[in-house]
Amino acid sequence: AQQFNIEGTPFPFGLELDLDYSGQNLNLGMESRLTLDLEAQHYRLETEGLVVGIAGDQDVSSQIDLIADVNMASGNWQLSLDSMQVDDLFAQLQAEGLMEPLRAQGNLSLEGGAGFIGRITNTDMINNLALETGFDYSSEALLLNSLTATVNETEIEAGLEYFLEGQNTSQLRIDIGQVNLDQYLPAEQEQTDTPASQNPLAFLESVPPFAIQLSVDELLFSGYQLTDLQMNSDIADSRAVVSLQHAGFAEGDIEANLVLQATDQPQVQIGSFRANNIQLGQLVMTEAGEPLVQGEATAAFNGELASLSGEDYLSGLNGDGLVSVDGLYLRNWNIEQNICVSAERLGATAALQSTWPAGTELSAFSSPVRIRNGVATLEGITSGFGNISFT
Repeated sequence: AQQFNIEGTPFPFGLELDLDYSGQNLNLGMESRLTLDLEAQHYRLETEGLVVGIAGDQDVSSQIDLIADVNMASGNWQLSLDSMQVDDLFAQLQAEGLMEPLRAQGNLSLEGGAGFIGRITNTDMINNLALETGFDYSSEALLLNSLTATVNETEIEAGLEYFLEGQNTSQLRIDIGQVNLDQYLPAEQEQTDTPASQNPLAFLESVPPFAIQLSVDELLFSGYQLTDLQMNSDIADSRAVVSLQHAGFAEGDIEANLVLQATDQPQVQIGSFRANNIQLGQLVMTEAGEPLVQGEATAAFNGELASLSGEDYLSGLNGDGLVSVDGLYLRNWNIEQNICVSAERLGATAALQSTWPAGTELSAFSSPVRIRNGVATLEGITSGFGNISFT
């Protein structure tokens, strides 16, 4: 330290440190200006080119420009951190607040990070990162304002209100533009055996009241396209209430209300489930690429899944519902022709019809659904095709 001064005049201050500890090497070097005003209780540190290197199991290097200003008399503090580089991760932080009680508000931005994140997670799951947010922090709550992020070209907007104490319900709002889940999945996943007695929802027992609102404009997964996903959930008292407001597909939509409860025997109560206008032809295709099944399906269901543990998840599923299909067409298979031809052969009668359609069209197919212990029964099927109707 040159021209050392404790009366408020800035003086040059340099530091070099090389430390080995438990196989890790820390190397630090900086040139800065330090202001010490003991009478006014005002302290300020300005550095340019702070270099930090850690070598060992995980090699990390960074370059930082830092300004820290603390005024103990007024209780105010300011922090500015620019041009931090860890591998290819860059960050900027601007913050200010009070010392007692501790309060902070500011802005944070990150960019890059593929090498750094890969080094920490040992995976290439995240190739790029861009994040910008404003934040407010106190001893009672944490609030993120207008967080925007881009991860692997997936755009995310979110807001967070998290109350650290008290019974106030926290809020998390997330709006995701377009996301392709396939790019986040590892090439191979190791299968691990989960003990049947382990509660998969036990983590909810220690989660304070929390509410999540999720909105996804477009979701791609293994060739399936999901559009306009909206979901609300409330987590409190070892219980999660998940309300799926709307899930729109390329064709059709789904509405549901689920209640997940974390106990020794976790339960999922399906308050309601409605699937409307699901295009069955999206599921099975012919060799020529044509829909094997066509039609619009509608389903409604109320029930309860008693347990999420064990190998047979559906064994505890109970409920009642209704399923109906309009304009259902089975390509390359004519049920009426098969029945009539069989009847002609048994009765040794002449054919009533010489030509038949290339498939079967089921009209107004509907049935109540009764599920007990994972076994589904269709009760009272009504439908018709061609000149034949059946119940």
